[in-house]
Amino acid sequence: MALFWCFIFLTVSLVRADVVKPTTTALRCLHSHSKKCTIPRVDPYDDLILPDLSGKTTLQIKGGTLFAFDGQLCEKLETVNRLQMGSLQLKVLCLTPALREVSAANNEIDTLKISGSQHKLEHLDLRYNNLKTLDGCEVLVNLVEVHLEHNKIESLDWAVFENMKKLEKLYLNGNKISNVVAEKIIELPVLEYLSLASNELTNLDVSNWKFESLIEFDISSNHLSKIANLHVRFPSSQAVFLANNQWYCEWLQDTWEHFNRTFVTIKDRDENCEGITSSNICCRPEKDIIVENTGLLVELTKVEKEQKTLQLRLESQFEELSRKHKEELTRLEDKLNMLNAASSVVANVTSVDSAQFGFHSEMLKEMNSLAHKKLSAISSQLAENERVQVRLMYTTLELKKSIERGRKSVSGLQAQLDNLRKELYSKAKGG
Repeated sequence: MALFWCFIFLTVSLVRADVVKPTTTALRCLHSHSKKCTIPRVDPYDDLILPDLSGKTTLQIKGGTLFAFDGQLCEKLETVNRLQMGSLQLKVLCLTPALREVSAANNEIDTLKISGSQHKLEHLDLRYNNLKTLDGCEVLVNLVEVHLEHNKIESLDWAVFENMKKLEKLYLNGNKISNVVAEKIIELPVLEYLSLASNELTNLDVSNWKFESLIEFDISSNHLSKIANLHVRFPSSQAVFLANNQWYCEWLQDTWEHFNRTFVTIKDRDENCEGITSSNICCRPEKDIIVENTGLLVELTKVEKEQKTLQLRLESQFEELSRKHKEELTRLEDKLNMLNAASSVVANVTSVDSAQFGFHSEMLKEMNSLAHKKLSAISSQLAENERVQVRLMYTTLELKKSIERGRKSVSGLQAQLDNLRKELYSKAKGG
């Protein structure tokens, strides 16, 4: 009998547990008199009630689990202008017009609910989340700094940012961006830093980007071979990051020379490759070279040796001209000093040939000018020859790689042919 009643009691308890409503939890601020409301932890209840936030300017939820911050929770943020969310496994986040700063990094946010208009938001940090699109963000026109790195964004349309005239820093690195669209001129007058590093870009055209204040541009770790109109779009640029791409050598050489002229520094470098000597960035020829035989490579190696010989001869000639120029200048300066001394000692003697003094002085100037012109011409030849050598080096390297690829391909085909012969032989023998 006792066992029967125990069974009835357990059954009723289980039934009641099934119908109990989810717990409603009223949260409290850690320091009620502070303008900052800090909530140390939230648990994954179905219903959370925020404390009265009247007069509060900051809401911080440090830890726990909260899957969605929207609806009635957002309605409590009337006076709050700073929202700080810890790592909460958050998936949905609302942005209200009064907010000026939002930090919700290291969550799982894939949905932004942006309500109202005239948003005041200036700083947005949503790095390490799951955002795939920025649709709806165009109303956040007061943004100054945006961290969206390490999300899952696949396409970037600059139209989202075109009215953000106060934007200074934009971090989009570590996404999956393969397409960047700018159908019309996009002017961001105070943008100083832009990172598109570690994405999946294969093509990029910056023709419609009008970022006149851009100082630092990071485009490293993509699959780019060139960037159309990069030279002319960013007049304030001081530093770029280019490593770990697939640049065409000719484009990279031209870009590097332009950067040298405009005092732009390439801040990173590639490892274990033959790149441009001064920038250490890898490159490849624009068109793959197919070599029928090694005759072309032999001829190219011959030209390369001749070019190096010419370079050595030019350098020797330059040094010899410099030495002679220096000796001649010294000799003429000594003579001029002697004439000056004679002129000062016998200034009142009419027999001093002032015409001779003037003649030697003019001759000195003329010889000095001619020597400088010769040195300048030799220097220009040296620089041009060096550029030719660099491009020859690229071509030779790619020819060698192409020959090696051909050899491997032939070797692979030969192995397949041998296997096929063995298979046919085995079948014939078995038959």
